[in-house]
Amino acid sequence: MKPVTALGIVALAGGAGALVATNPSPDAYEAYATARATVFVEQEVCSGIPENIQAIFGGGCAELVQNAQPQIQGLIREQTERLNLGLLSIYRTDFQVPELAMLPAYEVETVGIGGHFFTYRATEL
Repeated sequence: MKPVTALGIVALAGGAGALVATNPSPDAYEAYATARATVFVEQEVCSGIPENIQAIFGGGCAELVQNAQPQIQGLIREQTERLNLGLLSIYRTDFQVPELAMLPAYEVETVGIGGHFFTYRATEL
């Protein structure tokens, strides 16, 4: 085997090992997805609710969403499937709040690789 070929194989194996070692965990995904869902609800849902309606519920919508982060994370945990491919993981979350049927439901697909997450598809159901 030529030295260049051997060096290439070693580099490829090292790169694959690094990806396996940095494949994000389900806990890391939950934190990522909770943060993204919180921002989405604040920007897309809260912005459409008049202040006088928000006042009926004892505060601003954004404050309610921030206070509900543990519940949002629990929903994400319950509604997510992970496909662990070793080098990367694919997460599929059906995000819906059964108690609030008037809110839209979404299917979100995210890839976790190299310690980062990349959401590549979000579809309203």
